[in-house]
Amino acid sequence: MKPFITKSLVEPKGIDKMLKKIPVENFIVEVNNLLANHSLDEISAGQVRQLADKYKLKDASQTFKSELLQMLKDFISQHLGVWGDEYKDFSSVQKLQNILGISEGDFDKEYNPLAIELFKKQVALTLNQTKKYKESDQQFEQLRTQFGLTKHQHDQVLDEVRQSIVQTFAGKIISDQRVSPQEREALDQLCKDLDAIPAYDSDSKKTLERFENLWQIENCDLPIYEADIFLQKNENCHYQGSAKLFEIRTKSARVKYRGPTVRLRITKSLYYRMGDIKKQQEKPRM
Repeated sequence: MKPFITKSLVEPKGIDKMLKKIPVENFIVEVNNLLANHSLDEISAGQVRQLADKYKLKDASQTFKSELLQMLKDFISQHLGVWGDEYKDFSSVQKLQNILGISEGDFDKEYNPLAIELFKKQVALTLNQTKKYKESDQQFEQLRTQFGLTKHQHDQVLDEVRQSIVQTFAGKIISDQRVSPQEREALDQLCKDLDAIPAYDSDSKKTLERFENLWQIENCDLPIYEADIFLQKNENCHYQGSAKLFEIRTKSARVKYRGPTVRLRITKSLYYRMGDIKKQQEKPRM
């Protein structure tokens, strides 16, 4: 049975050989060979327990936990969901779980992520080929049953895959920073066919609109917008965007005068001083 292949038993070494002690790791070798040389229906949990007794293992499922789980994962990757495979269903995986003596907790921990990933790959492959969601809905439901997934897991995967396809297509059409009407129409049609609502944030939406405007500017008559600023009679606004206005100003600076002055008496307590002061101005540095 795939993917298992027959392996040679480990030979005892040193003192183990002298004492004719059988290497305990041969337990896992014999379990592998059991799977390699028989179909799933020909193997039982009792045969694995007999092997555990042969090697005097009190709890083989814990002693060789990682090795048994790897066998389970290899089996899942080889068979689960494969079209026409006799072991494609979740029931076959459960049967192997029982044969290997894997606990429910360990099984769920290993099976669920792997099954969801395999399900996601098949959904993505189908939708990338057909670009039609509702036409494949029944097929995905059958896959869900084969994989033993919940309805929530099924819906979560479908939402993620559809959004990913839309986002990939959107990224492709904006790669040149221009979006033509045909490209925008194709994007809208893709969303409709996949029954997906694009998950655009405000920045992404603005970017898409800006690239549409740039395409219009380069390829069509310039669009005219109502501007919030006063325009001359023969002026039109063809583009809207955010900007900051900075004004360069010149300011007068106070100057302290040092030099000869003339003091004239006007009244007993009032005098007038005169001097030649040149006014200075400070200009901003560019």
